[in-house]
Amino acid sequence: MQTKLEDEIPALINALKNNNEYVRKRAVEAIGKIAEANPGNKEVLEAIPALITALKDKGWSV
Repeated sequence: MQTKLEDEIPALINALKNNNEYVRKRAVEAIGKIAEANPGNKEVLEAIPALITALKDKGWSV
């Protein structure tokens, strides 16, 4: 059985590729909040490469 994070994190990673800058920004914020509440969690750690890519986002607010 999958945990809630196993469903949420991939969806948020996909949201980082959304055309809407606001959606990408909110996805980064959500992953950050989940990471704070679940340090060292496997799913959270798997989001790190996508977050690094998001650092290069052309949208200044992301």
